[in-house]
Amino acid sequence: MASFFDPAVNAQLRERLDRIGPDTPRQWGTMNSAQMLRHMDEAFRMALGEVRMADQSNFLTRWSKRFVIGPLPWSKNLPTAKGLRFRADAVEFHAARKALLESWDRMYRSPEDHAYGDHPLFGPMTRADYDKLMVKHTEHHLRQFGV
Repeated sequence: MASFFDPAVNAQLRERLDRIGPDTPRQWGTMNSAQMLRHMDEAFRMALGEVRMADQSNFLTRWSKRFVIGPLPWSKNLPTAKGLRFRADAVEFHAARKALLESWDRMYRSPEDHAYGDHPLFGPMTRADYDKLMVKHTEHHLRQFGV
């Protein structure tokens, strides 16, 4: 499975992200490109432990983590966690892009012993868990915007 921390994989994901503009149409879902960038920024900040979300985990959600971060791609139109949804009129594309690139870089440069934040559904997550999740999450949204 691809690693977010692999320089070649990271560069390839960033290159694809760079092809998304303010008017890039979504292929599915309801988020526009600015909302998606803000959503991804908040997810990176949550992973880094900079933002805490309410714990909604239980035995079933913690157990399902292995399937969510497994090798199969996510399906379209998955529900978005309430804390990761943003109104279209509250997000400006260029500001959201700048913030995402900054949190992306902090995640990429984070040391192996970084104290990563808990996931609201999956509970405590290791670097390896977030590595897989960030690649899958990023791939999902790049596909959503056709890049």
